Amino acid sequence: ATSLFLLAIITDILDGWLARKLSSVSAIGGLLDHSADAFLVGTILGTLSYLKVIPWILPILLISAFLQYVLDSNALQGKTLRTNRLGRYNGFGYYILSAISLIQTSMNWQVFSAPSIYYLGWGLVLTTLISMTERAAFFGSVEDNPSRNNSRLATGKNTRPMQALKVTKKVCITNENTPTSG
Repeated sequence: ATSLFLLAIITDILDGWLARKLSSVSAIGGLLDHSADAFLVGTILGTLSYLKVIPWILPILLISAFLQYVLDSNALQGKTLRTNRLGRYNGFGYYILSAISLIQTSMNWQVFSAPSIYYLGWGLVLTTLISMTERAAFFGSVEDNPSRNNSRLATGKNTRPMQALKVTKKVCITNENTPTSG
């Protein structure tokens, strides 16, 4: 299992690098890549949850956060996935938690205690909930999201949620997408 996981990480890195090198990056490619990542890590975390190594809610939150990420980005309509910084860090955290658990199990190498792994899992539960809340609060009002109300207050095309808080002038977007002072 550990060898397959490491092979998946290597091929994931290589396919992204190759797509960028050959200028063949696409919205559907990004969606498929992220979907494969979510499936792989979700399966590993689900197994770890079943074995009571990590909190039971973490794999559920991972899948929920991924679905929110896809739907909010309008990826199913061919739009590019919009990330937020904390969500990206969480993605690394899921991989790290999975790798640590797999390596310790397969090599019988106990660098981290079982409670440490479990508490790391709870830390990811907390940061995943924060990330999902940020996405719902901030990306839900971004002006280029057609699934939102026709008239709304927007922060512009800024995809970094914490910077959206620094906006001093609000812009009202109408059906014609003509900015007016608000």
